[in-house]
Amino acid sequence: MEEAKRKLLGPIEIGALIIGLGIIAYLGYKNGGVMTRTENVVVHEKPRDVQRKPSPFKEESRDESVEAMLNELADHFSDTSQRGKKSAKNATKAPKNISKDEAKFYSKVKQKESLSDKVKSTADWLRVLRSSQKTYSKVRSILSQTARKSPDSVNSDNINQNLKTDSSEAAFFQKLSESFGISEKEIKAFSNSGKNAISDWAEYIQENQKKD
Repeated sequence: MEEAKRKLLGPIEIGALIIGLGIIAYLGYKNGGVMTRTENVVVHEKPRDVQRKPSPFKEESRDESVEAMLNELADHFSDTSQRGKKSAKNATKAPKNISKDEAKFYSKVKQKESLSDKVKSTADWLRVLRSSQKTYSKVRSILSQTARKSPDSVNSDNINQNLKTDSSEAAFFQKLSESFGISEKEIKAFSNSGKNAISDWAEYIQENQKKD
């Protein structure tokens, strides 16, 4: 009679297997029943992506055409030769990019500053003309805002024609006072002097404005 086949698992092995499965099941339940794996992924930006970012907008400090005009006038005003005198005479005529009234204003500036020994070189004249252009441009800007017109459409020869009502005139005086540190009373008195062009007002303001 053949020897009885030996059982694969005895009572001890079966008991150990049941206990092991029980431990695994308990640990899985305690950890939420699901074993998860997390990974941190770091994405490095490519150099060419960085270069494609737009650069901050840089506003130009001065209008190039105005700056060129001022440099030309400064050069003419500082030249004392015969050629310079002829050029300076022609420079008082209105260039293409400014009005006759503005050209007249720069001519008055030249007449006044020529009496001073402090203004001789091109650099000196450029400094004076830049300051004068800033004053003239500011007066014209205030006038255009008050009259609700574009700076190019305001009447440079007669400020009063741009200010139709008493309220707009008062607003014009107030803005001039706030911008240049001159009392509204003094500004109103000047308005009755009969000088109505922007060049007249710019000349008055340059002589009476509060210095920083």
